[in-house]
Amino acid sequence: PTGLDRCMFILGEIGLQEQVAISGGVFLSLQSISANDATLKDCTAALRGHAIVALGKLCLSREHLAKQSIELFVCHLNFREPHVVRNNALLVLADLCIRYTALVDRFVPCMADLLREPNELLRKQAAMVISSLLAEDYIKFRGDLMYRFIYALSDPSVVIQHIVQCTCTEILHRQSPTLFTHCFVDVVCMLTGWAEHPAYQGAPGNESFYLRADQSRRFAIYRFLLSMLSMDQKFTLCS
Repeated sequence: PTGLDRCMFILGEIGLQEQVAISGGVFLSLQSISANDATLKDCTAALRGHAIVALGKLCLSREHLAKQSIELFVCHLNFREPHVVRNNALLVLADLCIRYTALVDRFVPCMADLLREPNELLRKQAAMVISSLLAEDYIKFRGDLMYRFIYALSDPSVVIQHIVQCTCTEILHRQSPTLFTHCFVDVVCMLTGWAEHPAYQGAPGNESFYLRADQSRRFAIYRFLLSMLSMDQKFTLCS
């Protein structure tokens, strides 16, 4: 690592201590580097990744900084950003979600958006982060998060499939045995992009997660969800 990388790492570790005063200039400099606005000759993706982590550490012990920076971290999830920047922004948001749950809650669907990312490492990281937050009950399995997480049941990577399946069977289903009975029709409508019924409106806003043209992936999800339903629940679903 470069000298600047090491400086940012040390700064982040010091910043974790609440009693240490951090000047506004240091905070703004980290924001500038993370956003690639700094006048540095070699502001590499790796350097920006270090800046995001250091900034996140400062925010963990200073809520007022977290409130100022939360949207910046969310912006760094954008697909135009380098992988290391997006990865580190995701991890920072996960830590902030544990510390300031209400602050991050509305941005959880943005974190779940990485479950459709072409890069397998980012998808895997997103699946693990979301699974961990669900397991500890920091986030609720509902809305866009629910649709996007269920979409990942048919991920091309067997490893990611396994992570999501284990979360569904060992955590979500145990917490609420009727969960997948209640959401099954909504999931079908979302995956097929159908929004003609006013009671089933999962499709709008989740266009990137449609599997209308991929019958095999859709059926894989249906089979998995049905495998967790009892015979009575299946009859209820069809009634």
